[in-house]
Amino acid sequence: RKLVPGGSGGAVSGEDLAALNSTYRRAFAGVLRGHLSNPEGTSLARTKRILDAVAALYKMDVWTSVHGSGGGSVGGADAVGLMAMALRSKEEGVYSKAMRFFLKIEEIKDENAKKKLDEDSNVDVNEHTHSKKTRKRKNSVLRQKALRSKKQTKREQKDFYENATVTSDKGAVVSRRLYPAMELLVDPHGIAEDVFRLLRSSGSSSSKIKLETKLLIMNFLTRLIGNHGLVLLGLYPYLIKNLSGGGASQRNVTSVLAYTVQACHEEVPPQELHGILRAIATNFVTERCSGETMAVGLNTLRSIMARCHAILAEEDGDPSLATEEGNTAAVHMDVPAFVQDLCGYAKHRDRSVMIAGKSFLNFIRAVAPGLLRGRDRGLVGSALARSGERPAKFGEVKGATGVRGSDLLWEYEKKKKDGGRKW
Repeated sequence: RKLVPGGSGGAVSGEDLAALNSTYRRAFAGVLRGHLSNPEGTSLARTKRILDAVAALYKMDVWTSVHGSGGGSVGGADAVGLMAMALRSKEEGVYSKAMRFFLKIEEIKDENAKKKLDEDSNVDVNEHTHSKKTRKRKNSVLRQKALRSKKQTKREQKDFYENATVTSDKGAVVSRRLYPAMELLVDPHGIAEDVFRLLRSSGSSSSKIKLETKLLIMNFLTRLIGNHGLVLLGLYPYLIKNLSGGGASQRNVTSVLAYTVQACHEEVPPQELHGILRAIATNFVTERCSGETMAVGLNTLRSIMARCHAILAEEDGDPSLATEEGNTAAVHMDVPAFVQDLCGYAKHRDRSVMIAGKSFLNFIRAVAPGLLRGRDRGLVGSALARSGERPAKFGEVKGATGVRGSDLLWEYEKKKKDGGRKW
């Protein structure tokens, strides 16, 4: 039993090298799929061992491309498809292990690849092995130096996808490249609905879930929504309730703020995010909070607006949206007044709050300078405001009106024709 999870990966890897769609691969995947689709006839320990074997296969770069493995809505890559089946399990130990696979498997692969690369690049060149230098020994040292230089160049020229880590998340677009296993899911919206249904039932007395597992579910769900650009409007009132429950004093509140940022993207209606912005500003960006709490709140607001620029394009919310039955996330908010109030923290007495406020002010200057007062726009912001720079509204797509940088070519041709300085 201890040897099967690791040995199966090597066996399938060897078979796949000979024939990718071999009978052996299909038979092995069918056995694993049969155990996962029949939870009543499979013990919890056996299911966990199956998931460990599937994770080992993916870690060895086996079954990581889309083959069309069947299985209806699961489909896709074999390893990812089997893990997607585990996400719909009712056992906490099963679906939590599957969620950790999607969130951490790439980090584990990056660490293993980095260790292997470091081992390969550590080529020791000993020039003092022999006291007498002959031509053969001299050429041997030169070959070792050339090999070390080649491996060093290969390590420095690796592209972003191979060097990216989960700690270098710079936004919704970049984060999609950090979780390729999540991109292979065939029915992400159906999985998101099932996971959100599980999250909402986590507080009931019938299905009591630990806080750590609840945060894991929230992390996976928001990451899935952000990566695939899904629209799950029921999630945002749930996030507002978690942010407003205990404010800055509740446990793991910084994790909830990070998960809230992950769930925001350009496809979300701005009215749904107004309630989140107000909840964060009310509970984290007030004078009754500490300086660190206010700085975290300002940085969270800036990150949400950076992922969804349409919030800044809405000059005034629609009051009718706030009165719709069940629409607790949509609230009426004066966006220009809200932005100007937050920019005022750039002159706060606390240093951390002042730095966060200046970062927020610089972001507004670059994206929507028209929302600021004249004295707060600065030189660059004033120039952008005069040129009519504004963020696109929700659903608006700006088409290209020309080739970017063509004015520089025209200026170069003009100077060249006038006999000016040659470039």
